[in-house]
Amino acid sequence: MKLKGFAAIVYWVGVSLAACGACGCMPAVVTTVPALSGRVVNSQGRPVSGATIEVSEKPGSQGRARVGSRTFTADAEGRIERPEERKWMLHMIPGDVYGPTLQVKATANGVESVPREVSVAPGVRLFGLGSPQRVDVGELRLP
Repeated sequence: MKLKGFAAIVYWVGVSLAACGACGCMPAVVTTVPALSGRVVNSQGRPVSGATIEVSEKPGSQGRARVGSRTFTADAEGRIERPEERKWMLHMIPGDVYGPTLQVKATANGVESVPREVSVAPGVRLFGLGSPQRVDVGELRLP
């Protein structure tokens, strides 16, 4: 019997997953940068619109995933909203994936907030199942 179309795809996906499971590998999602939310405010507590937000790996972080640096912009009310960044991998079972420690800071009009540390929770989501990681950084205050 020769499988065609969708049935062939389902068959080969099943064979691939069985082979991966037999050797201790499973497809999984690991979070590199969690979803971030928060606000950028000035010293009087007023929102700062258009502030540049930088997310970077803390020097000396023990996470295996290398993040580098990402920048994005706060909205008109100073709100920070960024979706989770993740990557697919083949995860060896058993095995631990340690997330990096990140630093989040805001810059506007030549001044910079104190960096806030954000930890990426360790672990993986097998087959990509589960909720994305979300972190509220609170208020990033510009002097």
